[in-house]
Amino acid sequence: MLNIGVIGLGNIAQKAYLPVMAQLQDQVNWVLCSRQPAKLAQLQDQYRFSNGCLSFEDLLAKSLEAVFIHTPTNTHYTLVKQALSHGLHVFVDKPLSENPLEVAELYKLAAQQGLLLMVGFNRRFVPQLQKLKSIPNKQLINVTKTRVDTRQPAAFAIYDLMIHTIDTALYLANDVGLSYNVQTHCKQDANQQLQVA
Repeated sequence: MLNIGVIGLGNIAQKAYLPVMAQLQDQVNWVLCSRQPAKLAQLQDQYRFSNGCLSFEDLLAKSLEAVFIHTPTNTHYTLVKQALSHGLHVFVDKPLSENPLEVAELYKLAAQQGLLLMVGFNRRFVPQLQKLKSIPNKQLINVTKTRVDTRQPAAFAIYDLMIHTIDTALYLANDVGLSYNVQTHCKQDANQQLQVA
């Protein structure tokens, strides 16, 4: 049986990951990690997970093969680097980092350690998207993400929101080879992303 740690038990983990993980307990011993004792106890009880801890250091001290990281983006670099340095395979929610140099460093570290580092885009597993992906010889892919008119920092809008549309388009394109064209148009005001098309 695999031993896999899970840190970051917020909204996305509760909606997208923990229900699936709970169904795999016959194959995986999940170890939940949260700094909030009440939340940890509640989720362990709700999903019948028997193992938990209150710090990432305690999680790394367990006999694990891998770790799922569902924490805020600004913590990803540090947590992923620690996990890889402890010899663990890593699944981390997108984006890996907002800094391309950190992304390159982490992938290099994973390769040097012979470890898997996967950035998760859960939309790839939506059944309707999988049907679209199977359509052969696609000539045009148009992916749109519509949100309520909200001002957000540009980095967040691009790396946490727009990144889904880019990944979805590339996923649907299958192997696009070396020849493809991505068009984007941005309107920006005082570092607040207004529109990206």
